[in-house]
Amino acid sequence: MILVISDTHLGKYDKEKDKFLQNLIKDYDNVIINGDFWDNWAITFKDFINSDYKELFQLLKKKNAIYIFGNHDLKKDIDTKLANVFSDLQVSEYDIKINGKKYHFEHGHRFISQMNNAFYRRYYNLLEKLPKNLLYKINILGYYLFPKIIAKNKIAKKRNDFIKEHKPRETFYIIGDTHIPEIDIKNKFANSGCILGKLVSYVVIDDEGCLKLFIK
Repeated sequence: MILVISDTHLGKYDKEKDKFLQNLIKDYDNVIINGDFWDNWAITFKDFINSDYKELFQLLKKKNAIYIFGNHDLKKDIDTKLANVFSDLQVSEYDIKINGKKYHFEHGHRFISQMNNAFYRRYYNLLEKLPKNLLYKINILGYYLFPKIIAKNKIAKKRNDFIKEHKPRETFYIIGDTHIPEIDIKNKFANSGCILGKLVSYVVIDDEGCLKLFIK
């Protein structure tokens, strides 16, 4: 079975989160990390690799992890030779076939520019002007204090809907980015959500190609 996780946004070492991720990952055959594994608002990639997540990295390597770049762990920020410590492959997109079914994995952030949404333009222009480390701390705190409000984010849900409308119909798309977990079998779409604060979700794909969404 394949475990699909995204948006863990790891920064400085978090022992509790480390143990949670290891306990989750150990039960699966393979792992796909669908973007925003670590967060460039909080830590450099070199410091992340040299952090105390070494046992997590070793476990991911044993599971032949596929690492897909996100918008908080951009390709330009990553030394792929160092990323081999925890993953077998580092890519922007990844495609597989299971039981004759096509599955496409990507983080999903590229669709933001296609939406031509005035809110997102203002939002990202504002972010560029603020200290990233402070934004990271505020963001993480929000996922501990207001998880139910964040989980009902209608704007992020609209981004899921936009991708469903604009993706190729014949391929099952599995993304992250919006942090809003969802499986829509009819429209061949899934979002693995996030593992942040009190919001925990992930997708599992069995050997027949059937998907299941877990929300805790």
